[in-house]
Amino acid sequence: MLKCAACSKSDKVLTCTACKSIYYCGPEHQKSDWSKHKIICPKVKDAKVKGVIKQIVAQGDNTNYPKKGDIVTVHYTGKFVDGKVFDSSKEPFKFTIGAREVIRGWDEGVPLLSLGEKATLFLSSDYAYGSGGVQGAIPPNAPLIFDVELLKIN
Repeated sequence: MLKCAACSKSDKVLTCTACKSIYYCGPEHQKSDWSKHKIICPKVKDAKVKGVIKQIVAQGDNTNYPKKGDIVTVHYTGKFVDGKVFDSSKEPFKFTIGAREVIRGWDEGVPLLSLGEKATLFLSSDYAYGSGGVQGAIPPNAPLIFDVELLKIN
């Protein structure tokens, strides 16, 4: 069943006019969601729209933020723009901020989260796996969406 990208209602009324792959229950939600959708929309060619957009799902402590060199522990689910899940952490996942152990969107996006925060990170393709993709898993130039929870900062 198709759901509105902004509120998760299941009555589809509108789609993104560029990619036709994201749905909205009305024009108000389509307009409010545009700022984050345009960064991942595969059909939008606006070169100024690159990088990471964070949408807060649940507030963290708003005090403790990871910085370069910190080891962080997260739970995550990676999705394509159509909502199909391509990866998910079964166990907590650790990496070092800024050490290029992960994709650029994580190195720059996870430091935007405070301890305990749950957020959705919308990544343009150049902040994900870029023109190379991941053979058999992620197509070239694919924008990606990650639901991330920051569990720990060491």
